[in-house]
Amino acid sequence: MLELDEATMLPLNWKIYKLDIEKANASGVAEWELSVDYVNDYQLGQMSPDSLYNLAKRMTEDHGQLFQKFNWDKSRQVEKKSKKPVRPRSQLYEFCGLTSNTSQEFRDCAGVDKKSLRNKLWDWMIGDWKKPAK
Repeated sequence: MLELDEATMLPLNWKIYKLDIEKANASGVAEWELSVDYVNDYQLGQMSPDSLYNLAKRMTEDHGQLFQKFNWDKSRQVEKKSKKPVRPRSQLYEFCGLTSNTSQEFRDCAGVDKKSLRNKLWDWMIGDWKKPAK
């Protein structure tokens, strides 16, 4: 659920709710529970481009704990929490994915080989759906 300011239509918070189907079937009542509250769970203060950029930056600097929480939340807390050490490359890819507007920006940020067959196919099939402002 994206909460918006009515006057400005700017995002205030992003919350994710979950439903335990087995519990709902057993009790006969479907109860939605708050699963993720981005402003509170990630100490954003407020939802803004700067706070989201800082969140992405913090995920690359905390030895993987915030990164693992973010990925667990992204999986809707279904997958088991990973106890493996986080690979710095994975953190860099997540940072670049969260802070890039185009696939070209992502590749530049992540240092991906632009000449690889995989990236040429990606550009051919998808390309940049959003063109950067000039």
